[in-house]
Amino acid sequence: MASSPTEKGQYLIRIVRSGIGCLRIGENLFLLRPGAAFIIRPGEVKSVIPLKEMAFLDFLLTAETAALMRANAPAFKDQEVRIVPEKMLPRLEQLVCECQEEQKLQRPGSQLAVLEKQLAAERLIFQKGTDPVKADGKIAQSLFFITENYVRDVTLRDLAGQQGMSISYYRRMFRQLLGGSPIDCLLDYRLLQAGKRLAESDAPIAG
Repeated sequence: MASSPTEKGQYLIRIVRSGIGCLRIGENLFLLRPGAAFIIRPGEVKSVIPLKEMAFLDFLLTAETAALMRANAPAFKDQEVRIVPEKMLPRLEQLVCECQEEQKLQRPGSQLAVLEKQLAAERLIFQKGTDPVKADGKIAQSLFFITENYVRDVTLRDLAGQQGMSISYYRRMFRQLLGGSPIDCLLDYRLLQAGKRLAESDAPIAG
């Protein structure tokens, strides 16, 4: 699933609300879990690989907000993913919804209100958010391994060994980050792929 801005010159900020997956940028992999936020810059295409059904909170930055971020936000330039604390997600969602409402109303002062709320959301992501922990990268690699090998008889030993870990340590780290087991994740991905194939088989054939 590719992600890219819908209009030239705009920046898209995408925050994971639910589900898990990984973000692929070239050869680099990043874990996407609830609270993970990433930017898609003008002209960029980033590949999101879901392992469970994912829901996102998206908003496009205004030209003014993007200009301020380009000029005054090192994290905006250097970091690919930020982790927003779970307790801050409701506030972030509120800011995004308020932005969307203001943009629809287009009343006097709306442009300034949108700018203010977008900057508040940007500060929340880049100042209150944190960098992914080292384990995030390990789990992202493991999730990608699942997507490449899900048709095989993959075992917990395979997944742990692929990361050079003991089974107990790998399982504990996986559960700590994602709240479930690696095998459950593998089964979820198999179901997701089966559902896609079923939907494709039901699609009408073009004449």
